[in-house]
Amino acid sequence: MTHEEIEKTATRMCDSEVERRKNELQTLDKKFYPHAPRQVMAKEQIDASVARQVDDEMQRRSKRNETLHTKHYKDDEAKRLTTSELEESVRRIYEETLRLKHENRHKMDEKYTFKNKSDSIKRLDGDQVKASAIRLAVPKKREFSTEDFNKAYGF
Repeated sequence: MTHEEIEKTATRMCDSEVERRKNELQTLDKKFYPHAPRQVMAKEQIDASVARQVDDEMQRRSKRNETLHTKHYKDDEAKRLTTSELEESVRRIYEETLRLKHENRHKMDEKYTFKNKSDSIKRLDGDQVKASAIRLAVPKKREFSTEDFNKAYGF
């Protein structure tokens, strides 16, 4: 066989294998993912369906509004409070308001007033002040030797 015949044979075999795999994928696709034919509905049918859904929704809303109206706006006569009930109600509201006001003021006082913490401040005696001044007066070491590092890190 010549070189050209070998190339033609290889190309033909490759093309036939690609075609076979493509057909196999198509059959598997049809088998596992069947496609239903497209259904087209008439415009009148769609319009009738939309109108029915809108009518149903409007009926449902009107029913709900009627039930809510009858539930919350009953035709009850206004009830008059007696003077003792009125006084008790006013006293209760007044006492509740005062209590809330005092609680709020107490919370704000705790939150925003300055609390002197001078009792918790530690006072140094004269010897400690002198020792601290001497320690701060000595300049810090800027160059370190290997022995200083070994001593600091415990080597």
